[in-house]
Amino acid sequence: MSTRAPSDAPPSGLRGRVARATQTKTVRDTGWTMMTEMAGMLSQFLTLVLIGRAFDTSTYGVFASTVAFMHIISPFTTVGMGYVLVQRIAGERSDPNDESGRAWTTVVLGGLAGTAFVVATSAIIVPGVPLQVVLALALGELIFTQITYTGKFCAQAMERAANGAQVVATVWGLRLVAAFVYVGFVPRPTLVGWAYFHLGASALGALLTIIALKRVLHLSPRVGLARANDVRTGLAYSLTIGASYLKNDIDKTLLLTFRKDAAAGIYNLAYRVIAPLYVPVRALADSTFGRFFREGQHSAEETYKLARRTTLIGAGITFAGGVAIVVCAPLLPHILGQKWHDAVLVTRWLAFVPTLVSLQMYAFNALIGLGRRRACLGINMGSALLNVVMNLALIPKYDWRGATAATIVAEGASVIALWTVLHRETTMHAQTREHLRSV
Repeated sequence: MSTRAPSDAPPSGLRGRVARATQTKTVRDTGWTMMTEMAGMLSQFLTLVLIGRAFDTSTYGVFASTVAFMHIISPFTTVGMGYVLVQRIAGERSDPNDESGRAWTTVVLGGLAGTAFVVATSAIIVPGVPLQVVLALALGELIFTQITYTGKFCAQAMERAANGAQVVATVWGLRLVAAFVYVGFVPRPTLVGWAYFHLGASALGALLTIIALKRVLHLSPRVGLARANDVRTGLAYSLTIGASYLKNDIDKTLLLTFRKDAAAGIYNLAYRVIAPLYVPVRALADSTFGRFFREGQHSAEETYKLARRTTLIGAGITFAGGVAIVVCAPLLPHILGQKWHDAVLVTRWLAFVPTLVSLQMYAFNALIGLGRRRACLGINMGSALLNVVMNLALIPKYDWRGATAATIVAEGASVIALWTVLHRETTMHAQTREHLRSV
């Protein structure tokens, strides 16, 4: 007598494997995170179109390079509390209310200190930028935006990565609304006026983040200062991530430091154009970040396999996207105006930088999950130093071309170093387990 398989049984063969794979939590989280980040990226692009058409290349360069300056120091003002938050909640199962309260309090205090530092050094780092612009952008980027990103980390730690992406996308949507209102209703847009609107959108986004996470994740943060151990752990993270931010943004800031405002505008705009390629890469990284910590507690080999799988996916997507950007770059002057004609060549030069970043992002997360923060710090500091030295040598003579060359060399060096250390870490753990079994 033959028996029939239940009608709701999953199909066998290749179709069955695909169906089972698409039903996993990682795939679902990545999909939702990717969709919300795509919405945020669309908001960023439309904001870029509005601001790019309203300002000339030099004015846009001043704005974007000043924001890049804030990005460089933001990991130090937050003292790495976002990563500590994930480690405490996802890895050690600590109370989310206590940890989120400590993280947000520390981020605000650090942001105030960072704002004072930016105002004190702006005449040297970003010469010629009005003090009102520096202050407004510092408050927006170092305090309110970091409150939002800390909320994103909190959602990741509680395995709700899609909710974290949603709050960030909301902030970008608010900035799009601010840009539309400012450019559409202000007769003569100025950099100072846009900086104030940018600040207002960031502040409203931070408020909505706290309210949303309280309702969705049922958080009731308890205000408190970070413990000494949190600060020590966070400083290791902040130094590591800060070196990465330094590598990514120092070229944009130095273009302004050397008074190459127009080149800074074109270079920053090209970076904005390639930014959508980071969406699927970050979505996958956000969805698996907590998992790297959990795998790191048990098996270096499984952590390595997870890094390898995610890297193949991320690199494939960004490479295909890079090809598309090379083909579509000539459309930029038609969208933003002929003043941005030079951005076509710059964009093509930078089109495959996201592929280099995707080749290192998951190896970095794997090493963090394995507790190898010092190794990550050393690699990031080394590549950041290489990038800074090359930028200082090349930008005065070659402007954006020198900045691009420095970026490609530094990112390539990071890829080689991170995978070498991760492979060695995995091999060392495997040899240790084999030795224990033999004993």
